Amino acid sequence: MAEPETKRGLDLNLSFKLKLPSPGPPFEAVAFFPWGAQDLADLWKGEYNKEPYIHTWASTISSYKPVFAAASKTHACIFSSQNPAIQPLDLRLSDQVQSADGWTTQIAWALNPTSLSPFLLIAVDRKVLVIDTRNQSVSGLLRGHGGTITSIAVHLTSPHIFCTTSKDFTTRIYDLTRSATEPSTNLHWAPDPRPSGAGLPFGLRAVEPEGHDQGLCTTVLVGGKSGGHRAAVLGAAFHPVLPVLATCGSDRALKIWYVRPRNTKTLVREDKPLFSTTKIHQASVGSLVWLGREHLLSHCATPVFRACEGEETILKTGKGTLVIWEWLAMDRFFPPEHVDSWQDVLRGSASEYQDSSSLKVIAEYAFEQQLKPNVIPRIHSCSRGEPRISYTYPGSHAIQVVGLASARPRKKPSFSDQGELAPPDQDALRRHLNIEPLANLGCIQLSIPPEEGSFHACAMGPDGDIVAGAGCAGSEAVIWVWHKRPL
Repeated sequence: MAEPETKRGLDLNLSFKLKLPSPGPPFEAVAFFPWGAQDLADLWKGEYNKEPYIHTWASTISSYKPVFAAASKTHACIFSSQNPAIQPLDLRLSDQVQSADGWTTQIAWALNPTSLSPFLLIAVDRKVLVIDTRNQSVSGLLRGHGGTITSIAVHLTSPHIFCTTSKDFTTRIYDLTRSATEPSTNLHWAPDPRPSGAGLPFGLRAVEPEGHDQGLCTTVLVGGKSGGHRAAVLGAAFHPVLPVLATCGSDRALKIWYVRPRNTKTLVREDKPLFSTTKIHQASVGSLVWLGREHLLSHCATPVFRACEGEETILKTGKGTLVIWEWLAMDRFFPPEHVDSWQDVLRGSASEYQDSSSLKVIAEYAFEQQLKPNVIPRIHSCSRGEPRISYTYPGSHAIQVVGLASARPRKKPSFSDQGELAPPDQDALRRHLNIEPLANLGCIQLSIPPEEGSFHACAMGPDGDIVAGAGCAGSEAVIWVWHKRPL
């Protein structure tokens, strides 16, 4: 069993804080440039791991590895984590898109496969801006969602592919090598042989173009009773190797979809995932990430349970959970010994009960109890090395960094010894409150005094040696940066 981080000398020291030159809304999202020099061999199946691309990649890494981006409802900035005086980009979002109240701005990094130049993806309300960071210009504006965008996920090994999740129950997958003005039509819905005239969110926007310049929506994962999400989709994660995308949402559902890219002019519409379950979490699932070929990590909000006190039924607050689980059917759909004979078309299922038997919960931990229900911590995972996460609650004054190497299998649930069965809701609450706390893994707390500000989001560098907290101090948008202290 691995030792907790605190016993192995991991020590993060507050280095500096950055702020916008003028007052404005708080930073709501932060993301480090996620790639390193050795990653070119894995990107695009090694297609560009040769000269002259190796030289171009080395130049990109030297310029962008110490860089991170942050965004508020009105600004997007790029900073250097080594030199706080460098601020290569300060883009006013209000000049490009209209801000939306009620949901945070989302950001992510992507790459151009031919020039290896980085793009910054910024989602505000229902639109996505594609920013060419070298030219410091907008190279694409994408629209199509029927509700506010809740997250952006970029493919780990094909980073010109990304997806957005939305409150309209859908997930849309985009290709940055194609143009938004490229002719594209909806697929036909039998028995009508003509292309469907459906507008958003299940197809194309009916009254205005999908966007302009760089980026084209190629696939829509549809919500609804046929098998998709039945509420807002809150997070997504591409499998690093297989043509698979996992999604989660406020309907407590976790779903796994088959999303093989197809270079076609017809928009792909999928409404039946390969796997779906609502048996892992008790509240809205905020995010998920792949830990291996068939293992995933997901986390949920603070749940609310009904409990009986005498003849009165009251509501009690539980604890949000972090769960490591395994999808047992991966080899059935993608057998490793038959890579060359995988099917081009895989049909999913609309049944959540049948699919729930093909999962196994490995470990389960509880966040600290929250007073407000349905509060989802903002979580970020380290992309390389030992699995590690950082998380914070919006409006809090602390960031927790947790190593997952020492995670243990969850305890076998015990039956009630009271001689009679408890009411189902009350029994579920009792079992839920007995989950092992996440602090048992050895948390490192990065905090600031309440009078100095509060956090809205956090992120770690790809190696886990840098942590940034995004938030505000009074009326100023501020970023706090911690570096690993030299041993």
